[in-house]
Amino acid sequence: MPRGFGRIPVAKVSPVIEGGAYPAKAVVGELIPVRAKVFREGHDAVNASVILTSPAGTETRVDMTPMEPSGLDPWEAWVRPDAEGAWTFRVEGWSDPWATWLHNAEAKLPAGVDIELVCLEGRDLLERTAAIA
Repeated sequence: MPRGFGRIPVAKVSPVIEGGAYPAKAVVGELIPVRAKVFREGHDAVNASVILTSPAGTETRVDMTPMEPSGLDPWEAWVRPDAEGAWTFRVEGWSDPWATWLHNAEAKLPAGVDIELVCLEGRDLLERTAAIA
């Protein structure tokens, strides 16, 4: 799925200790919740991921899920370090064109509004995605 760029703020990321002055701590195998507020201006859908980096530098992407009903900002994922050492993580917010199209299609198709346009947009999105896959 193509990822859009733009202004997608990520705020209130946790876990964080004293504004990042101290590292959060966990034991090997412990499940750790990572939470953040991810949002954008406008009506297009967003999605978010946690990028977890091991002490060896290996990055693992974990998709986040909304913590509240759709349309609100808090997102969450659970990560599990599998080795001792200094791990880091970052939260990335990104535009979700598929979720945007699906939301529009679910509203417009049952109402009989812009059926041809919605189908053309869906086909175009799938073709663009297939071209980069």
